[in-house]
Amino acid sequence: MIILCQFFACSNDYQIKKTSWDSSLDYFSENLENYEVTYFVDVGTKEAYIDGILEIYKLPNMDYLDRIKVTEIEFFNRVDGLQMCRIWGESSKSGTLNHLLARNCKDLTDL
Repeated sequence: MIILCQFFACSNDYQIKKTSWDSSLDYFSENLENYEVTYFVDVGTKEAYIDGILEIYKLPNMDYLDRIKVTEIEFFNRVDGLQMCRIWGESSKSGTLNHLLARNCKDLTDL
């Protein structure tokens, strides 16, 4: 019984360390206890990993918005079943914890 309990406790500790996506991103930046959303941003790649740096630009003119250091990758399913993820990171501008929202995410942790 103890071995079974330890197995299930360890399974909850899984952390996604790398992800990819194949669609546009949206950027949520904390602003006075609310989030300001910038739709259609680009980071110059379709992959992110823990401790990686992503520079965020607003499309279509590629205006610089921010830079984040990735701290966490969170997966969830939309109501229609679409795999989505939040790529959390600390903003170099404000120091707040902001995130990118991506669609069609894939876990690349063990690849």
